[in-house]
Amino acid sequence: MKIPLDVKKRVDAKVGHFLYLAEHNCGVRLLTPKIEYNLKGRTAGQAWPQLNKIRINSVLLMENLDTYIDDRTLGHEIAHLVARQIDPRGRSHGKTWQSVMRAFKLEPTRCHSYDVTNSQTRKRELFIWKCGHGVKMHLGPTQHKKMTAGSRYSLRSHNCDAKQYEFSGTIITR
Repeated sequence: MKIPLDVKKRVDAKVGHFLYLAEHNCGVRLLTPKIEYNLKGRTAGQAWPQLNKIRINSVLLMENLDTYIDDRTLGHEIAHLVARQIDPRGRSHGKTWQSVMRAFKLEPTRCHSYDVTNSQTRKRELFIWKCGHGVKMHLGPTQHKKMTAGSRYSLRSHNCDAKQYEFSGTIITR
């Protein structure tokens, strides 16, 4: 999806704002990260600290413009870059990242709640296999094909022998 120039300028301005907050509230000075608008699927954004890069889901950006830029996703991703500078070994959504989010005056929430209907790139078929006890196992197309050819998968959480699983004949699409 092509992003209008005014939206890109708005994103750049907000990135600059968060970099200012990082320097003044967290003591971390970062170079302006490279912004790519090529993320697909259900993920709203990705931060790549080692490359000083942020990837943005253009569909979710355009459908949730104000929330995406001002309240949630953009600051979330910049906070990852800042947190990695402060604590290179810290957890992705750990205490350092949470404190950076608070310094940005943002709620340190991990996941977004955007409607992802229009941003999903493909539907995925899952094949349902059942054991003798009725426990279901969902397999993707590749695993299903291998299982049909004789390979054996089983659930770690269930004690059935992999040989006891049979294809139920049910296919679901997600």
